Amino acid sequence: MTEKKEPTATLSRTGSDETGHENTGRHLKTLAAIMNGLLKGNIVPFDPAELCTDTRFAEVFNLLHELAVKLSDAGDRDRSFPKTDTAKTGDREMLLPVFAAITDAVFVLDNNGSIVLCNPAAEELCRKPAAAMRGKKIPEMLTLINELTLEPCADFKETLANEECPKEQRCQLMAEGGGAEKIVSMHSEVLSDSARKPLGIVVIIRDCTQQELFEEKLLRIRKLESVGLLAGGIAHDFNNILTGIITNLFMARMSVFKNEEACQLIADAEKAAFKATRLTKQLLTFSMGGAPVKEQISVSQLIEETVGFSLSGSNVDYRLNFDEELKPVEVDKGQIDQVVNNLVINAAQAMPEGGTVTIVAENCTLSGKSEADNQVFSVPGLPLVEGEYVKISVRDDGPGIPRKHLGKIFDPYFSTKTGSTGLGLTTAYSIVKKHGGHIEVESRPGEGTVFSFFLPAASEESSENRQEKFEEGKACGKVLVMDDDLIIRTVVEKLLKKTGYNVECVSNGEDALRIYNDALAADDPFKFVLMDLTIPGGMGGKETVTKIKDFDENAKVIVFSGYSNDPILSNFKEYGFDGVLKKPFSTDELLVLIQNIGNNNDTD
Repeated sequence: MTEKKEPTATLSRTGSDETGHENTGRHLKTLAAIMNGLLKGNIVPFDPAELCTDTRFAEVFNLLHELAVKLSDAGDRDRSFPKTDTAKTGDREMLLPVFAAITDAVFVLDNNGSIVLCNPAAEELCRKPAAAMRGKKIPEMLTLINELTLEPCADFKETLANEECPKEQRCQLMAEGGGAEKIVSMHSEVLSDSARKPLGIVVIIRDCTQQELFEEKLLRIRKLESVGLLAGGIAHDFNNILTGIITNLFMARMSVFKNEEACQLIADAEKAAFKATRLTKQLLTFSMGGAPVKEQISVSQLIEETVGFSLSGSNVDYRLNFDEELKPVEVDKGQIDQVVNNLVINAAQAMPEGGTVTIVAENCTLSGKSEADNQVFSVPGLPLVEGEYVKISVRDDGPGIPRKHLGKIFDPYFSTKTGSTGLGLTTAYSIVKKHGGHIEVESRPGEGTVFSFFLPAASEESSENRQEKFEEGKACGKVLVMDDDLIIRTVVEKLLKKTGYNVECVSNGEDALRIYNDALAADDPFKFVLMDLTIPGGMGGKETVTKIKDFDENAKVIVFSGYSNDPILSNFKEYGFDGVLKKPFSTDELLVLIQNIGNNNDTD
């Protein structure tokens, strides 16, 4: 009986630290070694689960396993290669089903590097039938360029003569006959008889184009995450600086209120400072966005403020058309501002020779009832539940979007514009979806493009006890301010004292707890606590508010932060906070929030 030998290649499981390229190469090498062993007569049944850790290769390994078992059970028939014509025919017939099942291109070459046998996947790769390729060399069928050397891949005949010739290569398959260029992984293995005499070569070529694209996309994402961390830190520091500038400008304007010219100049400086917040919003877009921190706003006011800024300095005009009684929405103002800004800029870029952007905002009701159980269900044609919505449309007079691009328009990195990141519309889509809305596009070549998005209208209850302006003369009581930034502590202290509050400031949570406890013990409690969410090297707002509420459940605590992507800001009540402010905040925003929380407390 013929001695059963192991295939010459080392067959081992892949480690968890193996890269995608290494994993593919290992399995291709294993397949070649098993086929080599089968053709040489070294028949050793194996466990597919032990050798194959990649589901893409599972079916092929299972077929080879079945073939190895059948050949092993055949007994002591001489299986060394070459064989008699009858023996060759029998082995080949058993191998053909395996060849047909392998989704990678497999070529069996003779000692001259000429193709003897190939599978259907090889026919598809070369766009030629097997009969037309027989006797030809692979370089005659495919143009393969080595990725490292940028030279044509070596003739496989060299694999027989040169042991140092690379058996595994990463190549670029150049397009021929109208096909697309591809990235392939190629492995070659020498076929030899029991005396180690070379009989030919088996070559396996795998299309790695999609894998390459996936890895490139993954690398992009990782780069964006790194940029996001940097951008988030820059935005936080910049927001602190802007808060100090805006608050000081407000107090300066109040101190010269009798001088109209000075007041106007300072008011213009305040507006310019607020416009600078758009830079931080763009930075925070790259710092992974975050859940929306919602407040009730006027859609018309937001659009009017955003559109003029977005189109300033361009050759594009704009026209606004709003419903007379447009309903308010409860949204993250900064994020929806970003959506409108992205859509308006996109519309302007579609008209490089100039034109008009038309923005329409209207109330709409989406309704639908199931006759069976009268339950709410998604509105046909729109992934929205029934209810009241505000629809905002941005129309341009550009050339329109080709139909083939419409399905990809919101995909990450997709763009037809040179130098574009392809993230503007993706960001808009993500933000609208987070707000329970929907965004869609309509376009026909030569007729312009319309982007429309729906936002749920605010309920009437959301505006109860809400004051839009600060009522002077009602400020009284003690306020504790906790922030690690001296500028913030100073300007907030000056502002609140000027308004009528008594203020104490601390730089960390430990001092805030001590002072709050002392005031409570002296029966002179603080009416409000304002605290920063993040304190480097100290106790931040999340831990501090929990400890304050442990011994004073009636404490009124407002959190503010320059990081708008922290989930605490969008779910502040779940963490014990009574209000939230995003830096930079205006003086009115701070005073109105304190006033509203005080009013709600009075009605409890």
